[in-house]
Amino acid sequence: MALRRVFTSRTEQQTQKIVIIGIDFGTSFTKVYFNQGGEVKQPIQFEVSGSKSYFLPTELYYNPTENKLYFHKDDNCEVLKYFKYSMINEGLFTSKELLQKNTAFNIKPEFLCSVYYLACLIKEVKKQISGILKTTDIKYTINMGCPVDNFSDKYKGAYDKAIAVAYQLSDVLTNDGMTIGDLFSYYDSHSQKEIPNIQTIPELYAEALWFIEQPSTGEGIYTILDIGGGTVDFASIAVSRTEEGEKKTKIYSQNVMPLGVEILLQYMYPNEYNSKRDSCIEYLKINNVHMPFGWEPKHNNDRKLKKAHEFDVQFASGIAEVKERNTYLMEEQNSKRKEIPYYSFGGGADFNWYHSIISSHSYAFSKTNIPPLKRKTVQLNNIPHNRLIIAEQLTRSSFPEIEGFPWQFNRKCLFSGIDREESFMREEKSDFDLRFELEDRQKEIYGD
Repeated sequence: MALRRVFTSRTEQQTQKIVIIGIDFGTSFTKVYFNQGGEVKQPIQFEVSGSKSYFLPTELYYNPTENKLYFHKDDNCEVLKYFKYSMINEGLFTSKELLQKNTAFNIKPEFLCSVYYLACLIKEVKKQISGILKTTDIKYTINMGCPVDNFSDKYKGAYDKAIAVAYQLSDVLTNDGMTIGDLFSYYDSHSQKEIPNIQTIPELYAEALWFIEQPSTGEGIYTILDIGGGTVDFASIAVSRTEEGEKKTKIYSQNVMPLGVEILLQYMYPNEYNSKRDSCIEYLKINNVHMPFGWEPKHNNDRKLKKAHEFDVQFASGIAEVKERNTYLMEEQNSKRKEIPYYSFGGGADFNWYHSIISSHSYAFSKTNIPPLKRKTVQLNNIPHNRLIIAEQLTRSSFPEIEGFPWQFNRKCLFSGIDREESFMREEKSDFDLRFELEDRQKEIYGD
């Protein structure tokens, strides 16, 4: 079953180039791929610090005197980071002055920063693609990846609106920056327009799809980790085969933890983060975490172990959920395969801090007949770097269903976002508004 196919008319195919752009909009870095009908498929490279790079820092430059944003580096401006993560989360955005100067708008400044960044990004990407294909007669579709957690009913609109407004803004941008006031006015007048060739897709789904379709992926249980700057997304997947020999997949557990690399750095090293950041990063890369038996956070003040305990508990709970939902499946995994392979993606994929915690839980798993987790290496073919997998997968013209992903909006996911405290809007919606939206979504999916 295919979902969300990109359709083009025969006339369009004859007169235009059809291009799909995949954007992996990350907390720290953004990656982009494009696909022109399967004939040209390649990542976009950006000018970063005087050299070409696949990884564009997710940063803007802010002039507080002008209350203005710039896309290109300016030494006289404040560097803005983590606005993507802070669209719907708190505690990571760096500019207090920008927040203080823009309290009059009912949209979070972090959201407006994301709109402006994406607009500048799209403008640059389209310019490069036009040069590569040697034409401006191009019909674009854009698929942007988002964390799984952002597909709850309350928050899904944030990233969809950001990329839709950004796409429109990209056509009228100048290189002279944009004030927050002008940006808000543009958003206010364009946010209701639907752009049919723009959509958002779970990042973890893209990684899972790539992994599942590998010829070497056999039957059994697998776990996938996406370790980013702001969050760690993970899912446990069961792969089986139908009587016809086709692969069938189901997500048994999934979670999003606010334990990405940047979150850990700021929490664990509040004093050293700015002055000795490289040393702190190196510590996370090589550190072996040993959780003392019976360690409880309420009796300890060790900041490093608190985050390790948080990751350990949430990750282990996700694995245990597979057994709870299908005991036979886990027993078969334990008796026949003796392990649960797991694959890590994202900027923090090689950080030993995470892997040592996973490894240290093997003994506890063995007491409950859950086999140990074993890390496996991602084997790349035509993709130059494993951090480009999401962007590359997002250039597909259709997306097959993987049972259990939240974008299907099952009943559990419909209600999961209602208790959230924040929204990308400053003004919270009323319970009546949320209930009204929920009923509309239920009717859309389940019928009257």
